[in-house]
Amino acid sequence: MFNEETSTFNRNIDIQISADNLTAYIKLEKPNEENGELPAAKEEILSALARHGVVYGIRDAVIDKLSETPVYAFRMEVAKGQAPVAGIDGHIVTHVVKDKDYKPEYSEEGIIDYKNVDYFQLAKKGQILCDIIAPGSGTDGVDVFGMAITARKGREPAVPQGENTSLTEDNAHLVADIDGLVRYLGSRIDISEMLQIRSDANNLTGNVNFSGDVTVFGDVRDGISVKAGGNVIVKGVIEDASVEAGGSLHVMNGIISDGKSRIASGKGLTCKYIENAVVDVTGDIHADYIIDSDVKCTGDIILNGAKELLLGGSVTLSGELRVRDIGNPNEKATRIDFVGRLAIDEQRIMGLQKELDATAANVNSLLDRATWLAKKIESGAFELGTREQLVSLKQEITYLSEKADDLSSEIDMLKKREFTIYPGFITCKRKIYQGVRIYFGEQRYQFNLDNIEHCRIHWVEGNIVQSTL
Repeated sequence: MFNEETSTFNRNIDIQISADNLTAYIKLEKPNEENGELPAAKEEILSALARHGVVYGIRDAVIDKLSETPVYAFRMEVAKGQAPVAGIDGHIVTHVVKDKDYKPEYSEEGIIDYKNVDYFQLAKKGQILCDIIAPGSGTDGVDVFGMAITARKGREPAVPQGENTSLTEDNAHLVADIDGLVRYLGSRIDISEMLQIRSDANNLTGNVNFSGDVTVFGDVRDGISVKAGGNVIVKGVIEDASVEAGGSLHVMNGIISDGKSRIASGKGLTCKYIENAVVDVTGDIHADYIIDSDVKCTGDIILNGAKELLLGGSVTLSGELRVRDIGNPNEKATRIDFVGRLAIDEQRIMGLQKELDATAANVNSLLDRATWLAKKIESGAFELGTREQLVSLKQEITYLSEKADDLSSEIDMLKKREFTIYPGFITCKRKIYQGVRIYFGEQRYQFNLDNIEHCRIHWVEGNIVQSTL
């Protein structure tokens, strides 16, 4: 859109200014030679621009050309302002890793160091957690009237300041106020103080119930309960005790129980071994071996170490079970259940949605064309065959609109048509013995003839499939 005015200095000079005042255009009308009118001279054009207040970005070369060789009834850009440049948005550069991305370290042999305290991300008082990059102020522009156009300043970044963190005096860094564990709460960075029990957790210390992180420097003894809202580190073993961690649970030795006390973790478990225990983990489990235990895990179970053995008991999981041996030559009963999840045909839906979007865009384009043709017909300024073009366009629009409705209906139907998939699988490096029962939902995997070796067992389109590693 333009703020259109016509100069009174020379009625054959039409000056137009764009709505954003960044561009001025000129359109010359052919002079009436019978009345003695002459083509517009350079001085007349400059005067017309001046009368409109245009003083910046004047294109002298265009004016020279028009005064020497006039072009009539055609709008030409004659002045151009300088558009403002918005400032760059501020942003955050973090120097600590989110909880889900912080992984245990492996030795050169590919074995987890279960005594590695650095499994948890620690921060020192005064440590820089992130840099805060301030937003840019941008560069102001100038319109054709010589008026400044203020540039938009960049947006301020969302500073992830949380508990026990503070900004430096120059607001350029977020630092830790205490020694502690780095924890993410949404987009916020907290430094959690750690409750430290510098002995066994036993009848002398009593049960532990702490909202933050807990470190036990010895064992968690029989009958003791340790409950933490954050991470739990046990530098010894967990005996017949109850341990519940809202965050991760890291046991440098192992877990051994009588099958009654419950071990639970909200963000994964790492330990040397699990024996005769009831374990419920949200996240992954990393261990060397699991014997005669009832284990539930929402993620992967990775057995990595000297034994890499699953023997006896039952395991329920959603992800990968990576192991060397399952069961034993005595055919000890061992049950593995994979949990499925409801899914829809996302790939088909994405393809249909892409086709629907293209069809809708095509309909909009044809509607614009049809509207334009209709206006031409209404004004009487149309060519032979224009009415036929409009009829053809309307027919195509009707066809494509019906097609779009069909695509939309099919997408809705597919979204409602759920089915169960099992993303979990077994990676067995050596042998699965008779006595092992493997279920994907209600369907059991049968291998009656002999033990199976070096295999991968997974679910493919309603069937349990075995392949060789």
